[in-house]
Amino acid sequence: MSVSGDKQSTPVDSSSDHEVEKVEFQQTEKVLDDADLLNDAFAGENKEHEMGAWEAAKKHPWACLWAFTMCFTIVMESFDMFLNGNFVALGAFQRKFGVPHGDGYVIPTRWQSALFQSGQCGAFVGVFAAGPVTNRLGYRWTTILALVLMNATIFISFFVEAGISPDKSFQLNLINSCLQFVANALSWFLTPYFGRRTIYLWGTATNITFLFLLGIIASIPQNNATNYAQAILGIIISFVFAGSLGPISYTIISETSSVRLRALSTGVGRAAYYVAEIPMIYLASQMLNGTGWNMAGKCGYVWGGTAVVCWVMAYFFLPELKDRSYREADILFNRKVPARKFKGTVIDVRENE
Repeated sequence: MSVSGDKQSTPVDSSSDHEVEKVEFQQTEKVLDDADLLNDAFAGENKEHEMGAWEAAKKHPWACLWAFTMCFTIVMESFDMFLNGNFVALGAFQRKFGVPHGDGYVIPTRWQSALFQSGQCGAFVGVFAAGPVTNRLGYRWTTILALVLMNATIFISFFVEAGISPDKSFQLNLINSCLQFVANALSWFLTPYFGRRTIYLWGTATNITFLFLLGIIASIPQNNATNYAQAILGIIISFVFAGSLGPISYTIISETSSVRLRALSTGVGRAAYYVAEIPMIYLASQMLNGTGWNMAGKCGYVWGGTAVVCWVMAYFFLPELKDRSYREADILFNRKVPARKFKGTVIDVRENE
């Protein structure tokens, strides 16, 4: 018996959860027992495997158009996170905000790091918010709301300061940006013909070679030739990244994550990227800044070493999902097939697990 006036706790009713599980189970059983429905699914998956990239684009032009259009929603990331950093290379910017160093001026390391990290810090908060918001509002309204908010704040930025004349370093950065665009366009044709794992491993291996070569050139006596060689190697490294590792990462994220949890998985993955990038930006500023460690191209040894770690991790844990349907991917993950054996494992169209 309970004393009069005492609050009685309400028992947790788990019957609704059991009902949901029961309904889902019954629906699954109904699908598996429907021969016609299963045959349609088998035929659809077989047709998907037989369809090439160009044939798919011709069959679904509007889907391709909208996919291309939605890519432009992240164009401003280049301005916020990369173009703003180019200000530190401008003489006028250095003279106004920097401190005397040698024959010129340089932005102090702490402020240079802050300038580079500010965009990443904001993005870190944004990607964590994007998952729950997307699940509640949907992709369409989340995109519209984000674009409206961006338009309200973007003009503040527009108005590595108008009227500042670019120097050689700034010109190289612009060339680098243009080449990155070209490399990214080339990746559109590489991705349908080469596996995601293949592109990632070979792209990483190529950049490892160039990074260590950059460190070697920076270690010999310096002159104008070695300085330009380091700058060109930096551009080549960015070109390789933009044509392989950069774009293929988004493909890998979308294919390896669960369909139901894709928005959350992408948000968490992107957040992890920013978590790793924020300290790396500070480390890069320390290595490159004249008031810091002033390592210049010798930082290629450091980034080459971290790239080796990434290559080893990818070799053992990155699966190949090219030409795999989501059904096949689920089966491969459920069987705990080693990532290196994903490509060679045969999944029959009638298998269900």
